[in-house]
Amino acid sequence: QTVRVLAFTIIAGCPIEAAGQDLDLRLEGRWPPFDRKSRNHSMALAGDYAYVAVTVSDPNELTTRIQTFDISDPNFPRFVGVFVTAQDSNESVDIAASENLVFLFYSSHFDFSARLEIIDISDPLNLEHTGSYKAVNPMNRMAVSGDRVYLAGGDPDALIVLDVSDPSNPQRLGNVELPAKKPYEIRRAESITIANTFVAVELYCFQSSNWKPVVKEPTRIVEIIDVSDPIIPHVTTTLDGFSGKPIMASSDQTIYLTDANALQVLELTDAGASKTVGRLAWSTIEAFEPSRIHDMIADDNKVYLLFETGGAVIDIARPEMPEFLGSFETDFPIEEISGRLAYMLVFGDLLTHDLASAFEKEQSEIDYSHAGDSYDVAIKDSYAFLADGEAGLTVVDISEPGNPRIVGRKRTVYCATRISL
Repeated sequence: QTVRVLAFTIIAGCPIEAAGQDLDLRLEGRWPPFDRKSRNHSMALAGDYAYVAVTVSDPNELTTRIQTFDISDPNFPRFVGVFVTAQDSNESVDIAASENLVFLFYSSHFDFSARLEIIDISDPLNLEHTGSYKAVNPMNRMAVSGDRVYLAGGDPDALIVLDVSDPSNPQRLGNVELPAKKPYEIRRAESITIANTFVAVELYCFQSSNWKPVVKEPTRIVEIIDVSDPIIPHVTTTLDGFSGKPIMASSDQTIYLTDANALQVLELTDAGASKTVGRLAWSTIEAFEPSRIHDMIADDNKVYLLFETGGAVIDIARPEMPEFLGSFETDFPIEEISGRLAYMLVFGDLLTHDLASAFEKEQSEIDYSHAGDSYDVAIKDSYAFLADGEAGLTVVDISEPGNPRIVGRKRTVYCATRISL
């Protein structure tokens, strides 16, 4: 018996028997919605080049390839070469770049094995394989900084630190092993980010019996790990109590965390303790849907919240008062952001999207109309605090009198009619 699987397009309109008549057809969907030959994408930017890891399905095997694009003119990215790295089977692939090296991290979906491949990109048009490392314990996330590679797992190692100063011979320096918990708690790294001399690892934890979950709600925690001494890294802080899945990004010694309720700005002390210095509640943003957030990138005093397509921009120039600047739409998912450009992959092609319009708000675009009626005002320093009726409290930066800016809002339980500082 032969079974055929065909790609097809779903059209809404009249029944098929009406063929031959004038039909009012509209496209409702497409299957498959992806390139059947390509299974996974990941991108790393280095100088004037973008390196894209693509797993390609050939008739008899899966191979991972690095596609190289020249992005010196971001408006016209050019495909300049391809490098076949290895055959793999049922593995996810991540890619990162540091100086003249690209790191490919493979994590198996079945036996949880992990390996790292190192590629020399000194000549972007002629890539060369230079070294590899195979992890003993299950690892499934990677981050790179200088000549250090951090692999995150969960059982039993939350983190492994590798020295790649000699890329032909990576060396394991140290690790953080989490204590065993009962009954049979399974932990898996969901994300990893680097904040100066600290690494934050998000762990997904659930109890199991013979690998079957025995609790309905898993626990998600974030471990802050001090890696200033890579031989003896250690956990300094554990964050928990998230509403839904936390998503992380970082810059310098600051970590940005989102969940279903808010964006939090956390500064890390030299001892690794975390302090919340700013917070933006999603409830203060009209019609915002935090459930759409699936990734986050921090770049140049901005935090970009990435949706399945498009995203939103938050100004973090003043960490104590993050400001929502607006949202934007793209036709395809964003892989990377650098400066004002978003990079997307579409069936092997590299596309760019200028994000300038998403965060360059002209004063005329600021909408005060939805703030309600202002019943009272109080001035302190360079800020005006408005009692905005049903909209609650509105804070306006008046340091530039000709260019006032709304910098914060807080809804109140009752109608705000008076204010006192």
